[in-house]
Amino acid sequence: MNAKRTLIQTVVLWAVVLLPAVVQAQFTFITNNGAITITGYTGYPTTLTIPSATNNLNVVSIGDSAFSNQTNLTSVTISGSNLTNIGNSAFSYCSKLGSFTFPTSVKSIGDSAFYGCSNITSVAFAGPSSTLTNISSSAFSHCSKLGGNFLMPNTVTSLGTNVFSYDTNLTGFSFGSSSPTSVGDNMFYGCSALNNSYYGSITFPTSVKSIGDSAFYGCSNITSVAFAGP
Repeated sequence: MNAKRTLIQTVVLWAVVLLPAVVQAQFTFITNNGAITITGYTGYPTTLTIPSATNNLNVVSIGDSAFSNQTNLTSVTISGSNLTNIGNSAFSYCSKLGSFTFPTSVKSIGDSAFYGCSNITSVAFAGPSSTLTNISSSAFSHCSKLGGNFLMPNTVTSLGTNVFSYDTNLTGFSFGSSSPTSVGDNMFYGCSALNNSYYGSITFPTSVKSIGDSAFYGCSNITSVAFAGP
C-alpha cells in the first residue's frame, strides 16, 4: 500500500512540474536534484531563448540530442548564468544555426554537441571569465563555415578527439593560456584553411604532454608550429 501511494505522489509531482513548461515555453524537460535539464522543444522553432529558470528551478543542462536535427533553428540565446552543461549531440545537424555564444557558466560541451552545424560561422566564449573546462570529441566537427580565429578559453583543460575535424573554413587557432594535457586524435583533421596568419603560429602550451594521431592531417596551409619555453 505504501509503495502505491509513493508512486501516485510521484506522478502528480511530475504533472505539476512539467505541464506549465510545455504550455508557457514549449520546452520539454526533466528534473534531477532540484534542477532542470531541457530535453527538447515542441514544434519547429526558428529562434530559441533558453531560460535561466522555470517553475522556480534552475535550468542547468541542455540534454543529449535535445535540439538535434532542428533544421529550421537559426538562433539560440542563453538567458542568465545557470547553464553548466551542453549534452552530447545537443545541437547536431542544426544546419541553419548561424552562431552561438556560451555563457560564463558553461563548464562542459558534450560529444558532437554542434556536429554538422554546416552554417555556423562563429562561436564565442565569455573571455577570461569563462569557466569552461571540457570540450568533448567532435564537438565542432564538420562545421564547414566555422571560420576566422578560434581562441580557446583560458580555463580549458580537457580536449577530445576530432574536435574541429573538417572545419574547412577555420583559419586561426590559439590555446591562449589554457592548459590541456593532450591534443586528441584528428583534432584538426582536414582543416585545409588553417594557417594561423592571425596568431603567427600554432603554439602548444607547456601543459601539453601528447599530440594524438593525425591531429593536423591535411592542414596543408600551416606554415609553422611552436612549443612554449624550454
